[in-house]
Amino acid sequence: VTVNQAASSRRSLHVAQAGSLKTLITKDELKTLTELTITGHMNQDDVDMLTAGYGMFNGDDYVRIVDAYVDDSYRIRKLDLSGVTFEDNTIDGFILTNLEEVILPESLEVLGPHAFEYCWKLKEIDLASLPSLHSILAEGSTSSLFRTMHIDGAFKGCLLLENVTVPSTVTRFASGAFSDC
Repeated sequence: VTVNQAASSRRSLHVAQAGSLKTLITKDELKTLTELTITGHMNQDDVDMLTAGYGMFNGDDYVRIVDAYVDDSYRIRKLDLSGVTFEDNTIDGFILTNLEEVILPESLEVLGPHAFEYCWKLKEIDLASLPSLHSILAEGSTSSLFRTMHIDGAFKGCLLLENVTVPSTVTRFASGAFSDC
């Protein structure tokens, strides 16, 4: 009989300086977690560390190519960010395909056009407790040659999303925020 002890599937991290999450945990360690609590200060570099999407540099610009490939090996089901201060009070780019529950900080003001894109298992999100939230964004592009439209929304591809509670403070709500849901 072989007995293996499972690695801890929960972890709490404190990010003292925005941009330093990668010094606290590796992508391989992230793939073993089912619950993650983060406190402290985060910026887009930290969010990119947590994402299951891939990107590449095109000249000086970082281009997300998540539509082409999404890494489904991240197991994070619960993400508690209630103790985080985000740069510009904006969240954009959490692509965690197994995410079922997320707790956001009260200071959050903007959900960017990729905020929870491809969080396929996210069923509901309560934004009502975010008194500063004013914008839920999307962005799109059209091609006259192919006559197609590509929309990236804050909750694009959240296939199981059934319920979103939005506070009355939201004054900018992009029409494509829930594309492909």
